[in-house]
Amino acid sequence: MILLKTPESQFKNLPDYNFKANYVEIPFEGQKIRMHYLDEGDKDAKETVLLMHGQPSWSYIYRHVTPPLVKAGYRVIVPDLIGFGKSDKPSEISDITYNRQEDWLRIAMFEQLKLTNVTLFAQDWGGLLSLRIVAFHPEYFKRVIVSNTGLPAGGKDSNFTPGDQPRMFIATLGAKIWQIYSRYWPWFSIGGMAKKLTERKLSKAEQVAYDAPFPEKKYKAAPRAMPYLIPMKAGTPDTERNWEAWRKLANFEKPFKTAFSDGDMAANMIPVAKNFQNHIKGANGVNHVTITEASHFLQEDKPLEVARTIIDFINQYPAGASVSLE
Repeated sequence: MILLKTPESQFKNLPDYNFKANYVEIPFEGQKIRMHYLDEGDKDAKETVLLMHGQPSWSYIYRHVTPPLVKAGYRVIVPDLIGFGKSDKPSEISDITYNRQEDWLRIAMFEQLKLTNVTLFAQDWGGLLSLRIVAFHPEYFKRVIVSNTGLPAGGKDSNFTPGDQPRMFIATLGAKIWQIYSRYWPWFSIGGMAKKLTERKLSKAEQVAYDAPFPEKKYKAAPRAMPYLIPMKAGTPDTERNWEAWRKLANFEKPFKTAFSDGDMAANMIPVAKNFQNHIKGANGVNHVTITEASHFLQEDKPLEVARTIIDFINQYPAGASVSLE
């Protein structure tokens, strides 16, 4: 596997992104893959918050969420998934698989950095990946918040699939258009997509910042690959693993909160948040919230509200607390 590194010059003078770079090496098939992450706040803090981005963003999306969490006294970890941000970028689309991304994330965060008692906030593909880890390794986590994400498993009962045929058709068509666009559109711009996925108007400099990790087409294998990795058909290995994860999540008893935004088209069409709330024991009795006037990239539209949601959740369920399962 050929690994590309985005030149550091690409990341100079990005608006509001003045964080120290940290790297962890992941052993993989005789080579080492470098994952970048932010590590802000006191490393000995009692609370660690893990912020997971999705596709096609990177840790830049949390630049306004991170400081309030640090001010609240937490250690804040924000990784760039492999193929994104300052992390190494496999050069071929075929190098990127759902299982590999899950393994790379788990190894980096929990085997190498040895994070424990984590409060997770996961959005988009950050949820598709980290929820598998929550399911199979609940011991790493203290609390979970999910936002504009899901755990798709294919078929009519999937977390990503509406029960009626009209919405199912629209959802499937929308996913297919997104897959084709991201894979084949020659002018696929990450900054352009970020602009479309926010309510507020991103500045030109902010759009450039989203494009910064991808100075040439050869750096975009991961953003182009991952829409096709969403498990849409029943019976595939990824679908089966997600069904197994979904069954395990049903018995996750630690506090589990949904914080979806009102302007996310997929979340409004498909009752993903309700599926989580009704399925997972730890979601019972929790004060689930809707982030208003926000689109898919709610971290851009309402960063302070996202931070406040995390802080309030930690305060409501301090260490050792559990939700009522009655």
